[in-house]
Amino acid sequence: MATQLQELTIDTQLTSSAATIVSSTEYSAAFVGSAIFTNTNTTVETVTVWRLGETTPASSSNYLAKKDILPGKTWHCSQLIGQVVSNLSRIQASATTPAFVNANLSGTVSN
Repeated sequence: MATQLQELTIDTQLTSSAATIVSSTEYSAAFVGSAIFTNTNTTVETVTVWRLGETTPASSSNYLAKKDILPGKTWHCSQLIGQVVSNLSRIQASATTPAFVNANLSGTVSN
């Protein structure tokens, strides 16, 4: 099994509903080393992050982290650091307004 440093997602713009930003296959795993969300809007954006199993839907009661990000500011999401995404699990995120929050995650990938 090879392990490589890798960008897991680069400048992925969040939508207003939960959408997958990092996923795994049955035979791969990702370890999150850095998770940064940047608000490019002129108003506060609320970002919600989920770490979900293969068939688990995102809901208002099972999120991993939630944060209001001020305009032009960045959130280093410490709750995602060290998380492993494997066996078809995934990380999803949403923001209040579509296309104003960019997600940048990096880490290692094994396959």
